[in-house]
Amino acid sequence: MNSSHAKSPCCGAKICRFGSRRRQCSHCKRTWSIRRKKRGRKRWRASSRFLDAVLLQGRTLKSFAPRAGLTPQALSHRFRRAMHQLVSRPRALRVPVGPLVLLIDGLYFRFNGGPWVLYLMALKPCHQNHALFLDPLLFPGREEIGFWSQTIDTIPVRVNKRIHALVSDQIRGITSLTAHKGWGLQLCHFHLISQLQGNRGRRKRKVVGRNMRELCYQLTRQALELPGGPKLQRVLERLKRLVRQPGGAARTRMVVREFLRRTDQFKGLSQIPASEVAHYHGHGRSDGANCS
Repeated sequence: MNSSHAKSPCCGAKICRFGSRRRQCSHCKRTWSIRRKKRGRKRWRASSRFLDAVLLQGRTLKSFAPRAGLTPQALSHRFRRAMHQLVSRPRALRVPVGPLVLLIDGLYFRFNGGPWVLYLMALKPCHQNHALFLDPLLFPGREEIGFWSQTIDTIPVRVNKRIHALVSDQIRGITSLTAHKGWGLQLCHFHLISQLQGNRGRRKRKVVGRNMRELCYQLTRQALELPGGPKLQRVLERLKRLVRQPGGAARTRMVVREFLRRTDQFKGLSQIPASEVAHYHGHGRSDGANCS
């Protein structure tokens, strides 16, 4: 068998040794190193401490720049490099065993004057108090149930089969989506409480209906925390009488009426089989949600 010798990259001629670390073209006498090194400044290795400071500690790049010994512009460049390196790595999805609850929420942004929504999902085991975030999707326009359906379809089939319930805010069409998939639905407690908190009037003592706003807030919090039974029914009856009274606070009344209409969905009792309610009742919560 004839051996094939390497030829010079410039002329394709025979290669000669030119010292211990260089080679030479026998035709044009050009030389080169056998271990070529990259010219210029060494590339900076991305550090995760910038990501930890911004994403976990909640710090801004401007406040963290002096501590890192960099200008805000230089730190912004390195943070962007570190972010690109993080998202380019393949992610191993390690979902805990057992039945799961799917938590969803949308974050609004504006790019070039138009609205965009980042569709976020997290999986929470029924017996644990932490959730695993899935890869989000970004869609243009307002939040729509069609985009949520596309986002949920990205969940692997083997994981999707273990989902028993969904927790979300009051998205139009979410009831039909959960009924189609056979999941239980629980409306998010945080969104409800934040709506009442914003109209509470604690800092404005002369606001109209201040006492009624405060009482609606406290009774709604009690209703969310109480289990089903006579005590819960008494609290709900007090809320019904309260919103019927004449006065101001139209926004608070509207939020409470919606809560009274959809109490079962806020309590997480809708569309869940009785056997599952009995099995998972009392387990850990996340954002006010558990399998029951």
